[in-house]
Amino acid sequence: MPPTVSKTFRLTHEAVNSMQELVRAGRAQTQTALLESLIAREKARLTMEREERELDEAWQKAMSNPEYLAELAGTESAFAAADAESARMIH
Repeated sequence: MPPTVSKTFRLTHEAVNSMQELVRAGRAQTQTALLESLIAREKARLTMEREERELDEAWQKAMSNPEYLAELAGTESAFAAADAESARMIH
């Protein structure tokens, strides 16, 4: 087990009651474990949001790059016949 640090937080009664209810419901073995899992989940969510933002920025940059757009158009043109054939098979 990694080393731990003791912290003191001021929480509303509602938050404390919710933590106790979640532990009783089996969402975590202890209140500490619950907090750690919630922190890990939020950290993962933040990481995912950052990655999505970076991908969106990269996509926007690519879509304004004439060389990329020309390559994309060439790829679409090269597969146009195959796409049309597949579409006929579906319908």
